[in-house]
Order: sequence, then structure tokens, then C-alpha cells
Amino acid sequence: MRWEGVDTDNVSYACEECGVLIPHNKKRWMVERGEWRPTQPGNGRHVGFHIWAAYSYSPNAEWSNLAEEFELSKHDPEQLKTWSNTTLGETWEDEYASKVGADALMERAAEAKYEITVPPPEALVLCMGCDVQDDRLSMSVFGFGRNEEMFLVDRKVIYGSPARADLWKQMDEVLMGKYINQDGFEMKIESAAIDTGGHYTQETYQYVRERSQLGLIGIKGIGQKGKPPLGKPTTQDITFSGKALRRGVKLFPVGVDVIKTTLHNKLKNAEKGEGYIHFYPTITHDYFEELTAERQVLRYKHGYQERVWMKKSNARNEALDEMVYSWAAFERFRQRYDRRTMWDQLEKRRNPEKPKQEVPLRSKGTKSANRQNFVGNW
Repeated sequence: MRWEGVDTDNVSYACEECGVLIPHNKKRWMVERGEWRPTQPGNGRHVGFHIWAAYSYSPNAEWSNLAEEFELSKHDPEQLKTWSNTTLGETWEDEYASKVGADALMERAAEAKYEITVPPPEALVLCMGCDVQDDRLSMSVFGFGRNEEMFLVDRKVIYGSPARADLWKQMDEVLMGKYINQDGFEMKIESAAIDTGGHYTQETYQYVRERSQLGLIGIKGIGQKGKPPLGKPTTQDITFSGKALRRGVKLFPVGVDVIKTTLHNKLKNAEKGEGYIHFYPTITHDYFEELTAERQVLRYKHGYQERVWMKKSNARNEALDEMVYSWAAFERFRQRYDRRTMWDQLEKRRNPEKPKQEVPLRSKGTKSANRQNFVGNW
């Protein structure tokens, strides 16, 4: 069905074969000459066909009326659900707003103007998120720029058991690695977050404990509603008397629900600039399958509706988890800055001002009126 904007007075049907627009007054002529044609092989015993309200001769089923009902309900999920069931005759798959597809994100990546491991100039800080699996470490490095614009810079997978020390040594190489951006500026990973909620919690704690000076934090996802993106850390190492060790490993709770919603909205954003997420052009389709492996659906709890994130059955979602953890690392990074001036400070690091001329030392015989001692300040 085709119509102009929200004007539903003139609705036409676009022919599937040639694209010609057919007016409503030709509907009866088409229906009377229509044929039931199977499009899928059946079992030879039962045949099923789909028909919807647009075929009806009822005055209420005029195409202009159906289009008007759609325009009135399309922004209300409950009304749109009713319209889909009763007018389209289709079942309702409840998703939060529009679905983000892997194919559409692949097209987005093809338009990128930077290469893997080479951050664009707009990326002012690098943050990494790492997901711990039973047989590998999977990590993504994202660059962040002004207005929370994001750039996937690198994706690495290190295979091996997290119980082995050599796996964590390879992780060191990634964590302490250097990246040269398109302008030749050397960058490092400023903040990193690693999930501690798997089967190798103690091994991960040990690694975080020894690498905190590199900006690495241990995190644990919290799926409850209303949790902040990055909460107050708790010390996991305690003495025999139950007191927390001063330099023990700290665990940060992460509000995965709010971060996933934030990132999902960014992925739906098709306009480059503020909040846009870029991907380097050589990223694979499998990555986007993992990134879109979860969707938000409506569930009822104690008689009330709530939206929850659900993973598709048998789907891998490491890419999504890594993006969530990278965002948590970014939250940790900007805790160290005044958000009003953070980006100005980061840009100044790349273009430092010329050092001021050193003041010559005073000779021993020169008297000073501002001598910093007890007698001088009396």
C-alpha cells in the first residue's frame, strides 16, 4: 500500500510485479479474478492461505480507512499490536521499537572511512570490553569521541583456557598495545572492563588485581531495572576476620539493562554525528549477528508490563556483551574528568601548547620577599 505522508485519502496498491500503482476502485475487479496459488510445499493433505482486511468489500475495509488506522496506531505498541492482529491477520512479535538488523549494520560498516586498528581523528579515547568464555577471551576496542560518537577500532579473540597463565599473558599484549590513528598520533587503551561472572571468577580476580594500574576494572552485570550504568565498587578480598583488604580487587556492578537500551537506540540512529556508532569496513557479518542476538520484549510480572532483554535461542552474543563492557569502561574513564571540559582536555593532549620558557634560577645573593619559611611568613 502506498500513500503520501499522513494523507490517507488516496491510497494505492503497488503491483508486486511491475510496481504500477492501482487505485482502490479496481479492488473488486482484482478480487473477482484472483486465484489461490500455493507458494510453499505442503504435506499434500492440508493447505493454508493468508488473507487480510484489504480484500474485504466492506466499506470499513476501504484502503484509505485501513491506512488511516495504521497511521493512528503506529506509534502506540498496544494499538499497533491490535491492528496487526485484526487488520493484517498476522501474529505479533513484540520488539522494542524497530529491530536492528545485521544486514543494515553491514551496509553501515561499508561506508566507514577508516581501517581496523587505525582510529579516526574523531576518536579521542580508547576503551576495551572483554568477555570471558570457557575456551577463549573475546574483546572489542572502541574509540569514543565528542557527543558519545563511537568507533569500533579492533576485535580480538584469544583462544585457550582462562585457567592457563599464557592466555592472560596474551591479554597483556592487547591491554598494553599501542594504536596509531590516521593523523599519526599514538593512542593506548585508557580504560578496560572485564566480566567476572563466568566459570573462572577467581582467575579473573587475580588478573584484575595485578592490572588495575593499567585502567582495568572487574565488573559484574546486574539485570535489575533502574541500576546505573556503573555502580559503586565493592572490595572482594577480605581478611580472616572479615575486613576488606585495602588493596584488594574491587568489583563494579554494571546496569546492563540501561546500557543495552542506550546502545540499541544508538544502533538505530542512521544519521552520522552525535551518538552514531561506526564500524570498520572489514568487520564480518558474524559480528553483527552476535551484536543483534538480543531483543527487548514485553513480559508481565505481577500483572504489570515490563520490557526485558531476551537472547535468541542458540545465538552467540559476545559482540553485544563486549560493547556493553566497553561502555562501562568509558563510564569509568569519564569519572576522572569534569564532563563539561573532558573533550577539550582530551583534544589538548593531542595539540599541547608550547612549553613556557623556564624562569632563570635566582643567585644565592638575591633576596626574596616571598621566601617560603616560618620567619618569612610570620
